[in-house]
Amino acid sequence: MLIMKRIYFLGAGFLLLLFIILYAFYSSKEVKQHSLSSQQNRVIQVHPFLQQANDSSIAWVAITTERKTVEHLSNTGVTVLSPLIRKRTSNEPMYHLYGEVAFQDSTTIKSVVKLTDNGREITAAGEIIGGIQFFRSIRTLIGKTVLYALDFDINTPDQQKNKKKPTRSNNAYALYLKAKQKATAEQYDRAITCLREAIGFDSTFAMAYWAIARLYGEKGVGDSAVLWDKEAERIDPNHPKWAWRDSVNKEQPLKELLLFSAKQPFITVEKGIKYKQIVLSKYRLTALVWIIDPLIFDITMKLQNRNTGNYIADFLAGPDEVLALNGGFFEMDKSYSLSPSGLIIIKGITINPLTGYGGSGVFCMKTGTPEIRWSKDSVDFTRYDLAFQCGPVIVEPGGRQGIYNNSYRRLNRSAIGVSGGKVVLAIVAGDQGKGLSLYEFAEFLRIPQKQGGAGCGAALNLDGGSSTQVCFSYNNTAIGIQGLWAINSAIVVKKR
Repeated sequence: MLIMKRIYFLGAGFLLLLFIILYAFYSSKEVKQHSLSSQQNRVIQVHPFLQQANDSSIAWVAITTERKTVEHLSNTGVTVLSPLIRKRTSNEPMYHLYGEVAFQDSTTIKSVVKLTDNGREITAAGEIIGGIQFFRSIRTLIGKTVLYALDFDINTPDQQKNKKKPTRSNNAYALYLKAKQKATAEQYDRAITCLREAIGFDSTFAMAYWAIARLYGEKGVGDSAVLWDKEAERIDPNHPKWAWRDSVNKEQPLKELLLFSAKQPFITVEKGIKYKQIVLSKYRLTALVWIIDPLIFDITMKLQNRNTGNYIADFLAGPDEVLALNGGFFEMDKSYSLSPSGLIIIKGITINPLTGYGGSGVFCMKTGTPEIRWSKDSVDFTRYDLAFQCGPVIVEPGGRQGIYNNSYRRLNRSAIGVSGGKVVLAIVAGDQGKGLSLYEFAEFLRIPQKQGGAGCGAALNLDGGSSTQVCFSYNNTAIGIQGLWAINSAIVVKKR
């Protein structure tokens, strides 16, 4: 009997152990499959947007919508596959995004976006309709608006069919986003104007009425705040109450950046060139500043050697070329070919003329003397050895702040400046593209070096955001920050 009991318990124990092993195996397999599925869900293929007319406005809307969508998705942690960028992954995309831009009538443009699953079944579709000026006014917000139009959550990613949308108009939502930017910069009247325009697209947009009430409350106009609140309540007492301005810390990270920078001396790599690198782990932010003597190091601009542009390391070709920083603005056509937006003069030869949209300033240099001039000035730039247009002028000549209010819109930034006959190259880059606002960047550039700034007497903003990129390699020192996509031009520093 005792032997039988022992056999029984041994058998039961064996079965229990087998059950635990099998459970663990299938559970881990399920977790692994879920993990792989989650990784796959985070991969989106953005296909080239179709242009149904050979028109400059159509081309601009198509290219801008595609670029801003890729940029927004990339900055939120989604792996994006696109001809615009070189990112690759072994995971197959779970979603595919397509776009098509055409004239709805002689003055109205329709941008249609579609999302399909891996089997090419359409899971979502949306559209943005407006004149070219409307699209230009929401240019920086088109990526967010596209996802709203698709009813798509990048964090899952999945559709949000059960989530109540505050407005049926994608145009109204784009203007709500624009109003948030203005409100964050405490430009309350401009924010209210944007919200009124949003209501023009959707008179039942209760959340916009509610946001106007909040803004009037901030302005101290209590009666108007009450009236707009009542109207929002009348339209929809259960309307969503999303943030009516961006959540930002208005003191950081600039204050901490200057504090850390003031304690960190410049490193002299060789006579004529020194740099400092400040890393703020709290904000996942890196700032780099080089001060270069143009009498010892040659400073020039190089253009792409491929029609579709080059990444920054490609601009460093010769053994004496030590530093490359992204240059000015550029245009893109439907074949992804890049061309400069503004003036470029290299070695006294005009590559591209001065334009009205290339930027408000010009960096120019002759016989090793650097200057920053206004592009509107009556100046014969052809007399300079080097000149290129960009903007805005964020530190005006004399060391004055060139940006008059803080939008708190933090992006990766780059700039070229002048300090006592030296050339200053600077870059700030943060996690998910969150660097500094233009105002903060200008402050960092103009504040004296002893106080942690770059000490620029004048500074010109370069093409930033996803174009921000730098490569420095000299005397066993190597520093690199990659941009999202290829660029048309770069400022290159070369040992004479």
